[in-house]
Amino acid sequence: MGIQGLLHAVQPYATRITFTHDTQSNGTESAIIDGPGLAYDVYNRCLTLQCGARNAFEALPSYGDVGAAAVAWLEDLEQHGLKVTAIFFDGSLPDSKKDVRISRLQQYANQLVSFRALNKDLTAAASVSPTSKSALPALPFLVPVVIETLLNSRFATITRVEPGEADAYCAQHAKANGGTIFTSDSDLLVHDLGGSGKVVLFRDLEAVHIAGKGTVLTASQYHPAAIAARLQLPDLVKAAFRLKEDAHRSFNACVKLAKTAAAMPAEYADFATEYGATRVCPRLTDDSTGHPTTHLDKVLARLDPRISEYVRRQARLLPRPVVAPPSTQTNQIKDVYLPFLLDDPGKTSAWRCGSSIRGLAYSVLNASSQSPGSVHEFERKGTRISFTPMDLLDREHTQTTACALFDRLRDWSSGSHALAAVQRWRLCSVRLLSRQLVEEDREVPNRADLVSLLSNTISTTCTWEMVHLHAQVQAVLYSLRMLHQMLGVFLATGKGDVEETKLAASCTPLHSLLQEMPRLHELLDGTAHPLSGADSTVWDAVVTELYAELGIDEPVDEMEMQKRRKRQRKKKRKRKKD
Repeated sequence: MGIQGLLHAVQPYATRITFTHDTQSNGTESAIIDGPGLAYDVYNRCLTLQCGARNAFEALPSYGDVGAAAVAWLEDLEQHGLKVTAIFFDGSLPDSKKDVRISRLQQYANQLVSFRALNKDLTAAASVSPTSKSALPALPFLVPVVIETLLNSRFATITRVEPGEADAYCAQHAKANGGTIFTSDSDLLVHDLGGSGKVVLFRDLEAVHIAGKGTVLTASQYHPAAIAARLQLPDLVKAAFRLKEDAHRSFNACVKLAKTAAAMPAEYADFATEYGATRVCPRLTDDSTGHPTTHLDKVLARLDPRISEYVRRQARLLPRPVVAPPSTQTNQIKDVYLPFLLDDPGKTSAWRCGSSIRGLAYSVLNASSQSPGSVHEFERKGTRISFTPMDLLDREHTQTTACALFDRLRDWSSGSHALAAVQRWRLCSVRLLSRQLVEEDREVPNRADLVSLLSNTISTTCTWEMVHLHAQVQAVLYSLRMLHQMLGVFLATGKGDVEETKLAASCTPLHSLLQEMPRLHELLDGTAHPLSGADSTVWDAVVTELYAELGIDEPVDEMEMQKRRKRQRKKKRKRKKD
């Protein structure tokens, strides 16, 4: 989503700046953080630290490590004389970004397909080169985990999921308060940052040891207002538009065109609205500080970005008329861009698992509508990105489905008190996945694979089959999280008519139960919680019970059967020799 050639064009106007351990400054310089940029920057830093992996899957950092790295990065910034005053995350993107978003998802799909073709055997004993570590798309739930980590840190009060694009809120904050924006998006150089707003790119920031001063942070800093003044322009908007119009045009030519009085092309109006001083950022709250004040505001402020976006499409639920960027979507159909899962591209998307749970979530928020409507979920379909249509439930079926799911989860949860919370919820997700597989006449995993899913470990014999199964469990777990967050919004909006009040009463116990789910990184990372002193035989007993619950015979582990036949043939040959 950048303007090609812009950064190269303005690099000569950058100023080299140093941030030191200056105790006298006491954080007087304000730092404004582009949240998604921070998440991907620390992810890439964590990726470079992974050693000894045989493939890019094994080289992936844990979610917990990435979240901790984000907090550490912010703390390090403050130790070098800055004060972090705001961290903004996208809570909704405009419809105009649809083609760009689909294109980006397609790039992820192409990466995964290429990796699959080059790595048919994931157990091959070869070390991953530094360049190969980025062969896979980033962790699918990277941004939600970083947000959740920040909301549970000392940076919670300044972390905001806003009803729009993060870059616009960073620009607005810089214009109103001054400060330096830390971002990976060079487009912020074009935004109206006011007279004192500046920009530093994450990739330019580096730690350097200086004798007598210790470690300092150095970076190239851009001051858009000063750059425009040097070029004798009121701002950089027109020059940037001319560059976007023709990426091969020299920047000097773009500046000259920006100074002319010639009429601008029709496309310039939209460009100027996106980057210029007239851009309006919808506020999450009516409070002048921008901080959430009501219970609903606080619920909205803690939503994951993709969930936030769907919620903001349901404008009737929210008290203020301006809560999201303008949308051309009808009330009957809503687009949802699911995070890109790292599954087996040769199989059906892992997102098909948990689809009924997500359908319930969408339906709850649609309960006040006169028409059930539908949702288009964008995901991988084969090697391409496309949408899967999903018809939403009416109020009656929404209520009965919510009650049935609550009964099932409550019974499962109450019957597994010997397990830690993470294991209980992974067991629930594996049960939900297995039931769906049975209902669709698909094969349920064998015992060894189920134990791997339950304990969240991939053995040294990692296969694409196991990668796909783990992605399916992740899909179910995140679907439960989506349901929890959307139920929270629905219940926070207050009661409507009699039927909606009934639905709220049915959904409240389910929401309370889902409230017990551990944090996202705990559910998704490798198991860090022992089985309350129990040994591995606990999982064997759980799996035996699961097969009985499903009413199926235990599937045969083909690999184990082959090993057994091999041992039998070996014994047979030995007896013949004797």
